[in-house]
Amino acid sequence: MAQKKGIIKYLSMIKRIRVRRRNKTILAPRPIITAEKTKKEQIKNERYSLSGDVETTTGKITFNHKIIDPEFKLKYLNLKDLSEQEYGRFFPPFRSTLVIIDDNSRQFQAMKVGNNQISGDLTSFFNKNHIKTGDIITVEYNRNEISENGDHIIHLLPQNKEKTIEEETIENKKENEPVKTTIRTEKEEETSPEINEIEQKTVTSEILKEEKTPAITFDHEITDFELRLKYLNLRDFTGKEFGTYLPPINSQLVIIDEKGNEYSITRVGRNQISGDLASFFNENNLKQGDVLSIEYNKDETSSDGRHVIHIKFKNE
Repeated sequence: MAQKKGIIKYLSMIKRIRVRRRNKTILAPRPIITAEKTKKEQIKNERYSLSGDVETTTGKITFNHKIIDPEFKLKYLNLKDLSEQEYGRFFPPFRSTLVIIDDNSRQFQAMKVGNNQISGDLTSFFNKNHIKTGDIITVEYNRNEISENGDHIIHLLPQNKEKTIEEETIENKKENEPVKTTIRTEKEEETSPEINEIEQKTVTSEILKEEKTPAITFDHEITDFELRLKYLNLRDFTGKEFGTYLPPINSQLVIIDEKGNEYSITRVGRNQISGDLASFFNENNLKQGDVLSIEYNKDETSSDGRHVIHIKFKNE
């Protein structure tokens, strides 16, 4: 009898265990959060927090930008809106060639020189549109709009510029014909412009190093790419780079030529300088293939505290 009670007790216990298992709530496994997924979510949240108009499906971007004093002096443009939100990641990659078109259909060569900056022939753009510090510019970009040369196009539309004389507008339109553009479909592959490489030449660079006043001197040949986009690579004929000897990126400098003329510039990349190089090239009648002797001493500064770069011409 006791054995029967024990068997019945055991069977009832087994039954209770089975019922518990049948009614037990199965919790879903926790989702695996990877660094890549977290980064994508962050970018997605940032897109919705931007004050500008970003259409990720069509690739169209529109935002307003206020010109600050460093941009006006050094002739570059930050891809930021009025709330300091950055849009550089929506634009072509670093060193991509660009065409700027204003509201008068005038075109200016430019290049993306950093993660969130463009530079190039902005001197002409500022002058012809009478841009000054504090002016508002509407920036419009469509990743599917390209020029006939394959360059991406950025529309810069001044909002509060002064009205120009009709005769000047007509003359500018005659001198600068509207650029022909094409709209590509999403299925077409994007082709980035090729950069002409400088031929290797056996010209040695002279680096003068002293204990407290290190200086550098090297020769550089101007390329067509630099001439069109109004910037300079700090590189000699052998490909050796000298940008690390200069002050940090975004530092303001001044170029002094053989005549004593001064040109405001800035270091815009790891090995590049830009700024008022349009005037420097034009006033010295420089062309592709001309050789420059570049000298820099970190202890030499101008009267306003900027570092100085001396450039001499070695044309025959």
